[in-house]
Amino acid sequence: MLTVINGSNAIRETTNERRSAANSESRIIMFPNDPAQRRLAGKMPVDSVETKLEGGSDAIKDEEELHLLLEATLGKEQARWHRAGIQIVIGVNFGLRIGDLVKLRWKDLFEASIEDTGRPERWEVRDRVIIREEKSQKTRALYPNAAVRQALQWFKREEADRRDCSLDINEYLFIGDKNKRYVTNEAEGAVKLFVQCPMYESSVRDDLKIVLEECDIEHRVTPHSFRKTFGYFMGQLTGTSEAYSNRSTSVVQKIFNHSDQRVTLRYTGLDIEEIRGYYEELNLGIAVVEKHCR
Repeated sequence: MLTVINGSNAIRETTNERRSAANSESRIIMFPNDPAQRRLAGKMPVDSVETKLEGGSDAIKDEEELHLLLEATLGKEQARWHRAGIQIVIGVNFGLRIGDLVKLRWKDLFEASIEDTGRPERWEVRDRVIIREEKSQKTRALYPNAAVRQALQWFKREEADRRDCSLDINEYLFIGDKNKRYVTNEAEGAVKLFVQCPMYESSVRDDLKIVLEECDIEHRVTPHSFRKTFGYFMGQLTGTSEAYSNRSTSVVQKIFNHSDQRVTLRYTGLDIEEIRGYYEELNLGIAVVEKHCR
């Protein structure tokens, strides 16, 4: 539940990892007041966007439904829907919140030598992606699997061709159609500095809503559903054998940086290679990616 606190841009977010009121915890999330700074954070210049609920969204538990969404995006010719499809692929295979998704830069996902930062044909997908989560401010490691790698390589070529110029590895991965640049200081006589901004979170929601209507999906799916979908399938994956059945929740806990030990099991003995293996085996949407991202 989100509540706007009067006279402030602070948003109180009450989360409940097990949907149990007894274990709920409250946090204050501060958003910048300045419209320019809000755009840099992928937020609309006004406060209303923060009142949109992500809580109560459903995980996509049917892979056929996920494939339907990817067909409705990657299967089209417009760049707008390609972008939406890539967001779904990254979201469900990385389990990112929308605030972290829109602020991804090419350099977060690709690596290149200094002289090749403007030559995307020489960029290689990283084996390990490190991000700092907006909400928790914790560092998290992500491991690109085959679906993510193929989708990213394809999207990189598509974007380079669409923009008819070399990409800069420092740019945002997703640039909103109406939010490419803004003036940081509009005061009279001030020097105008243009800075690239990420796509608005609300634009991601709007695009997804259109796709859901086209696919006749009626249950509540939002961008936060990507994270829940990741958690659901990761839990299924790590619980498929007797050896891992008691560790399923703890694997997801470690991946998500959850800290409440009452909610999930304590994790022990998990190393980097084991977690990387789970990401690689997850590989959600690979069939549609292989079909369209060539």
